[in-house]
Parts: sequence; structure tokens; C-alpha cells
Amino acid sequence: DYKDPASFFRDAPLPDSKGGAPATGKGDGRDATKPGIQIVSYSQKAPEVEEKDNKDDESIYLPSGSILTGVLINGMDAPTSQGARRDPFPSTLRIQKEAILPNRFRADVRECFLIVSGYGDLSSERAYLRGETFSCVRDDGGVIEAKLDSYAVGEDGKAGVRGRVVSKQGQIIAKSLMAGFLGGVSEAFDVNPVPVVSTNPGSNTQYQSVFSDQMLQGAAVKGASKALDRIAQFYIDMAEGIFPVIEVDAGRQVDIIVTKGTKLQIRSTGGTKK
Repeated sequence: DYKDPASFFRDAPLPDSKGGAPATGKGDGRDATKPGIQIVSYSQKAPEVEEKDNKDDESIYLPSGSILTGVLINGMDAPTSQGARRDPFPSTLRIQKEAILPNRFRADVRECFLIVSGYGDLSSERAYLRGETFSCVRDDGGVIEAKLDSYAVGEDGKAGVRGRVVSKQGQIIAKSLMAGFLGGVSEAFDVNPVPVVSTNPGSNTQYQSVFSDQMLQGAAVKGASKALDRIAQFYIDMAEGIFPVIEVDAGRQVDIIVTKGTKLQIRSTGGTKK
């Protein structure tokens, strides 16, 4: 046993008291062979180290406050209605620069995609965009996809992207006013029958024919007036369903500010070729 050094000398021959050769226990020790040098070797098996999952080592963590810079691949007509805030319109952002992390650190997320969605605001004439899903494909085929809570900042450094206000309500309202005006003008040509008063009480009941040129004129004018009123109401209903939009062109440079830290971890490997 290598842990007990005394075991190497336990079976060694005893030396002769007269200074002769060491005794073997079977004689005087003259014919005993000299003990040789014993070489003892041992090896200890290295403990098995469990392989750790390399996914945690290869993941990237984007803390809150990180800045990503990219351009909009497709533009957006951000609606300004109240329902648009509950169901915002989507767009795609292409990351062009390395992410700026706190304390002057950087993360290489270039050429990754970020799905954003937003709505328009008439008071500020801006489209407010928020980050939805971040996706990236590595050179080895690993796919990264994670939810990224963030908001967009325009070229002027303010939250949201400034756009152009496009509204068609004015045209619809103008058509409604024109239809109402024509309906009022048509009533000016209307004619009404004049009641007849009989001064002869003994005469028979008199009847007056209503069919005349003036009657036809009155009927035509009333029909046109009602039709124009219907057209005016149609344009009014259409104007209520139409709302302005904030037009944002494609190719605009946008900065994305992360509001909640996100871990970019590989979800799948292989199966993707560059």
C-alpha cells in the first residue's frame, strides 16, 4: 500500500549482528542473495469532471439601458386611433452596430433583426415604437430568439420617431358639406299646393287635380333633396371611420433602448446554413 511506507520494509531481511550479510532467517546469511531495489509505481484516476452546458457560456446578456442602433427595413403608417394602442402595427429593424452596454462594454449583435410595433400620436406627430422579438443566427448555425422589452428613439434624441401626418378626413367632410349644400339649394325650387276655400255652401265638393307641371317640379326637388341628404350622411359616417396616420418611411435610423435586461441564449443549433 503506497499510503503505508512501513510496508516496503516489513519483509526486508534482518542485518547480521557480526556485520556480515543480512540474514534471511534460514541460515547464517552467507549464501543469501542481496536484496534488490524495488520500484513501486502507482497511478490515480483523475476524477471525472461533468461537462457543463456550454449554452450558458455562449449566451449574451443585455442589461437595461443598453443601446442598439439599426434601420427600419419597412416603413409604417402608424394609426392614431384609440384601438391602435391595443393592437399596434409591426415593423422590422435591422441592427447595424454593436450594442452599447453600461461601463463602456459592447456586444456584437450586428445584422440581427428586431420586430417592433407602434402607434401614432397626433399631438406630437410621432410614431411610438416598442421592441417585441429579437432574433439572430450565428456562424455555427445556432439560432437566438428572445423577447426584448425596449422602446425606439428618433434622430432628434426623443422617444418615438417623427413622421408626416396624413389625413383624408378633410376630403370626406368637404364632400359631405357639398351634398348638404346641394340638398338645401334644391328645396328652394320646391312648390306647395294652395288650399281652396269654397264660399258656396250648397255646391258640391270640389276636387283639384294635383297632377301638374308644378307638382312634377316639387316631386323632383324633394327626391333630389332626400338623396343628397343620404349622400351627406354617408360621407359623415365614412369620416367617423377614417382617422389620420403618422407616415414613417423605410430606411430611417432608429436607436433602441432596452428597458428590461434580456438573456440572448441559443435556442437551437444546426440545420441552418449560411
